[in-house]
Amino acid sequence: MGAFHAMFWNNRVFVNIKHQYLNNEILVRYLNLDVEKLEEYYNELRYMLPQIMISHEISPMFATQDYDDRVRDVQKILTRIDNIYLTLPPYDVCMDGSRDYGGRLYKSLNCHRYLFEDGSRTNPHGTGLIYADSNEYGYLTYDDNSGREVFWLKRFDLTPVLERQELQFDLAELIEEIDAANANIKQTVNPYIHWLEGVLRVKCVYAKLLNEFYHIRHSFLDEHEIAAQFAKYLNTEKLASKAYMRMGSAEPQAVKYEVFRADDNSKPILCNSYDFERIGDFLYTDFFCGLKSNHVPKKCANCGKWFLLPHGKYSDYCENPLDNEPSKTCRDVSARKKYDDKCRADPVWLAYNRAYKAHYARYMKKKMTNVEFEEWGRYAIELREKMVEGELEFEEYERLLKI
Repeated sequence: MGAFHAMFWNNRVFVNIKHQYLNNEILVRYLNLDVEKLEEYYNELRYMLPQIMISHEISPMFATQDYDDRVRDVQKILTRIDNIYLTLPPYDVCMDGSRDYGGRLYKSLNCHRYLFEDGSRTNPHGTGLIYADSNEYGYLTYDDNSGREVFWLKRFDLTPVLERQELQFDLAELIEEIDAANANIKQTVNPYIHWLEGVLRVKCVYAKLLNEFYHIRHSFLDEHEIAAQFAKYLNTEKLASKAYMRMGSAEPQAVKYEVFRADDNSKPILCNSYDFERIGDFLYTDFFCGLKSNHVPKKCANCGKWFLLPHGKYSDYCENPLDNEPSKTCRDVSARKKYDDKCRADPVWLAYNRAYKAHYARYMKKKMTNVEFEEWGRYAIELREKMVEGELEFEEYERLLKI
């Protein structure tokens, strides 16, 4: 899917040097991803990869039709994944604008075009093959790498392999060519499977670990509590049936220390530096760095979306705008909800709320001036605080609120 470079320092991550994130900021994007279709793609690719490997002995039907159908089905899935992963960090900022990221399986098979029918015919003068500008198998195009015209395949018909097998022609070389093509196919499709596995692990492992083990008392945990809860979580993995349902570990990376400056005016910092091939390895490394600095994702109790808790300030609610009231956030709603809950459940707040409504009604009917209403408001808050501190009896508190 594309390697990328990341440097870790304090609670920040620098991707490909110039793109800066907080620890677990990228993980939040993946936690909010709808993975239902991705699980289907994962299962389909694992099932279909062996079916697009070229056998040393193939049947006529497989060679002429079945193989092309299977290649098209796999490429469709890869294209759908391309349309998702290229919009997500870090890939969205790591893309090379001059590079075409689509049709990777077709590109891979075109590297072995001599295995496939191309509709060419032999030049009668014996000077090579003659190609039409286009036919049912593909079209002539210019290859920037070789600097010459090549016939680009869009249909993959293995008839030449079948013919060479029937004629027993140069079979050792054919087997070598087939093995090279199969290795290239694996190198093309497996990174997609690994990416899907890393993303599915986010939902099956990280979300569970955070929801059920980290956010147990709605506050940040210290390092000893984190260790204890992580150990409890690991015990639940014994029942996991698939690889992406287990935390696993990060593949060994090239790790070094690197001096970095954000700009010419910044002081130098010493960073842990990594080169990542897989998103799963990056998320694993970033996640545990974030735990140490309390940069932890949380699922909003109002909208259900994941957000990154601000450093040092715990909340059950995010600051995303409400769909039906963009001027307010989920955190605003939570403040009102907490107040309403207090008014319903706490006699002290219930009495205060009733008194406030009664005095507000008097103010609206102009039986109290604005100054008088504000003075009563400050007086009522003082009474409420005295009541909370145990300095008043409840009956006296209710009587004084009515004055």
